[in-house]
Amino acid sequence: MSMQPSVRTTLLVILIAFGLVLERTRLVLGQQIEFVDPPAIHTAAEQLLMEQVQQLSTAGEFDEALVSLEKLLDQAGDALVLAGESQRAGTQVTRRFVPMREWVAEQTQTLLMSWPERRPQYQATVDGLAMSVYEQQRLLKDPEAVRRAADRYSASKLGGKLNLLLADIYLEYGWGIAAVQAIQRAEPDLRFDLMGLPKAPAVEYQPTGTLGWPLVWSQSAGSPAAQSLLQDWGNQDRILDTAAADRSLLPEAMHRLISAVQVDPASFDAQGVHQWASVAVRYLPPAIGETVQPALTDLGDRLNAAQRPDLVDASVTFAMNRQRAVSAVTASDAGDWPVWSQALARYSTSNDRTIASRPRAGEQELGALCYHPAVYDGKVFVNELTRIVAYDAATGRAWPEVESNVLPLFDSQVATAAYLPLGYPFVGVPRGTLSIEEGCLYARMGSPVTGWSRQQAWNDGNSRSYLVGLDLSQQGSMLQGFPLRLSEDRFPGAEFEGAPLIWGELLLVAIAQRDNVGVRRSVAAFERLGGGLVWHSKVLASDVVHASEDANIIANQLLTMSGGRLYYGTNMGAIVCLDPLHGEIIWQTQYARPDMSRRDYPRPDRFRYRDLAPCMVEGGVLYCAPQDCAEIFALDVTTGDLVWSTDDQQVADVVHLLGVYGDNLLVSGDRLVWIDRLSGRVLGRFPGATTPGVSNALPSPRGLGRGVLAGGEVWFPVAGEILVFSAQLAPEHNALATGTPRLLRRVPIGTRGREGGNLLVESGRLFYASPSRLLMFE
Repeated sequence: MSMQPSVRTTLLVILIAFGLVLERTRLVLGQQIEFVDPPAIHTAAEQLLMEQVQQLSTAGEFDEALVSLEKLLDQAGDALVLAGESQRAGTQVTRRFVPMREWVAEQTQTLLMSWPERRPQYQATVDGLAMSVYEQQRLLKDPEAVRRAADRYSASKLGGKLNLLLADIYLEYGWGIAAVQAIQRAEPDLRFDLMGLPKAPAVEYQPTGTLGWPLVWSQSAGSPAAQSLLQDWGNQDRILDTAAADRSLLPEAMHRLISAVQVDPASFDAQGVHQWASVAVRYLPPAIGETVQPALTDLGDRLNAAQRPDLVDASVTFAMNRQRAVSAVTASDAGDWPVWSQALARYSTSNDRTIASRPRAGEQELGALCYHPAVYDGKVFVNELTRIVAYDAATGRAWPEVESNVLPLFDSQVATAAYLPLGYPFVGVPRGTLSIEEGCLYARMGSPVTGWSRQQAWNDGNSRSYLVGLDLSQQGSMLQGFPLRLSEDRFPGAEFEGAPLIWGELLLVAIAQRDNVGVRRSVAAFERLGGGLVWHSKVLASDVVHASEDANIIANQLLTMSGGRLYYGTNMGAIVCLDPLHGEIIWQTQYARPDMSRRDYPRPDRFRYRDLAPCMVEGGVLYCAPQDCAEIFALDVTTGDLVWSTDDQQVADVVHLLGVYGDNLLVSGDRLVWIDRLSGRVLGRFPGATTPGVSNALPSPRGLGRGVLAGGEVWFPVAGEILVFSAQLAPEHNALATGTPRLLRRVPIGTRGREGGNLLVESGRLFYASPSRLLMFE
């Protein structure tokens, strides 16, 4: 019997609706959406006190609510609180946490707005205290004391002034991101409320957080729709009311935002800030615009005199653990015969039990690409895992020479065969990284294990991994206080997880502690000269590493520093921003991950080979490529709000963040991929014949090793050669979903490069670290 038209129509509507729902849920299919609270979350008792504040506020018990808020601030100011609702982009879902002190400040402001008649009484009580601290700290300039005062007196008349004072202190130190965080707290209108105003033209999702106006402006390319948003922003009554006390902070805040870009251009998109501010002042009252205009003109003059570098190269993360902008790096064509070469110990990954399909992404199983060389003072240094070696960069002659005997810079006296013994299963592969600054070299040495299946402490009960500190001015002699081990009483069951990051007089390093439950990750700071412990953070993430029940864990966790803020991708479902002075959490963003227990169909999961992809900061954005989710996503560096995310298919075989050139984020693994840095849209890939997926063939040629950005080029190692592409796609392709990369030339390496290698370009020289040799071409 034929179906009636009305019935067919109804069924069609139901199917379409079901398809739309399925498409919506497809964004998170297989992801772990029921997040587990972070270890630093507030306690149940503190949750009851938070609920009590809400009840007292509803009941009109103003004074009692303020007392409870004061109690929360004193008892749990650093505990984490969920901020807002989940945010979505691509196939990724995130949620954000902030310290309790921010929640208390927000609730205090809300309480005073609900009971405006009580504001004079409240301010009469706290304004005097706030003024006293303000006047005192204008002289002392203690950032910790000012931050605490700004938290406690945020709702006073001096709340904004305290935050601007904190910003000034950070600016004196050159910490741009930390300064902007304080500036935005003083003047929240410097951010775009994605819920309070119509959708920004270039924001392709509907999150519940905020984004900095310059970023929204850049995403929108200054379109008429973006200008309309700015006009709506400028026409709000509270902005036009220049007599309002909080409005007087807007010109000061904008002026300091521009100053932060000038002081710390590496952390921000200076051009984007200038373009936004130039338009924004037109929609503000003349008094505000006239105040901001001199700083804006000065920024424009600086931009005209020295354009923002197109290239931000992330490769230095593996050498000196520091982001830097490179305006002109060149490398001549290498021949297939190196100027010099040196042998390196060879390691296999055959015992690696990482749950992911073979072959490994961007690497071969029998030839692990463990080495990431660093160049300093005309010498190239390699952490060879059991020893540290150095060679003259031009000649390849070993350094140092002691009485005509060539010795390694440091030797752990551990045989290569004993470093990764056969028959012992591991999850992960060791990587040789190191940090160099001011004539001092630091590296993680000792056992590669960062999480023991059965704890094996050193003879004295301390860690079996350790940090070495070498004085290069004294031919590699050990610095006082080193080698540095983790004591059993202070760090039970702990190991170092990577090379330390050098920041001023501190060494910042990731720490792992494993027990019968799982692995707990944190960060510690030690004195750079002496090795004394300065601070140890709370546990930042905790989880069970799959397939490690009877295997030792080998992890390579590197930290990222930018603008006075420390960023840590835990690879356990969280990205964390820390205050490097004391290790306190500024914000923490959780992201969705595949739920291994609920998967009923096979997945390649080759993103699990991202064992050395630390976060990267550029243009006010934090780029993240975690080891435990397929997506690559971007967060706002100041707040942790989600900016964009790829889907879980297009970059699943990407394992390296190479850097940013112009508007392109370049990433690589099995293939080389160009991503729009502002939207996350994949613009092009090589090879482009296949796409990642469990049923798709591997690309050919396949990437083997970590490439490098050199000037306007990206060098991509494959078997036997290096393919050199233009870092910028052809203009006609940028408007399309995908484009065809421009291959400029091929650099043959011959049989020496049949297994690939990690690249480093420095001073016109190309260093190529294969599984068994270090080669130099020029």
